[in-house]
Amino acid sequence: MALLLSLFAVTTHAEEWHGQARIVDGDTLAMGPTHFRLISMDAPEGKQKCYDPNHAEYDCGKNATRQLEKLIDGRDVTCAGGKRDRYGRSLVVCFAGDVNLNAEMVRSGWAVSYLGHDFDREEAEAREAKRGLWAGEFKRPADWRKNHEN
Repeated sequence: MALLLSLFAVTTHAEEWHGQARIVDGDTLAMGPTHFRLISMDAPEGKQKCYDPNHAEYDCGKNATRQLEKLIDGRDVTCAGGKRDRYGRSLVVCFAGDVNLNAEMVRSGWAVSYLGHDFDREEAEAREAKRGLWAGEFKRPADWRKNHEN
């Protein structure tokens, strides 16, 4: 927990939340009415399609959501952060037990390092091992969103 809080020592308005989290998608959680965006990583959107090693299309956004569910495995989640995105979601690093959900989503290959590039090492590891998205072909979620915004 000290490590979690130290990640935000430079943020003057750091907040912390703890409890059962509802999984919205591969990079968004909610506790009650508060929505959290896992910072520095980006998972495929719910409707995003990708291609497996045999070039068959699959629902990679749903797979990313399932991976986050698996990582949490019914445990309480602790999140900390101090900023909000343009949708009002708190930008956070979250842990289920001692598992850093942000880093593990990228390490498992079901999310990519994003913006702060805090998880470039985890992304390189997933790419090298051809885990998750890296086993086939996909568009980075930010690129996919540019062509599929409402």
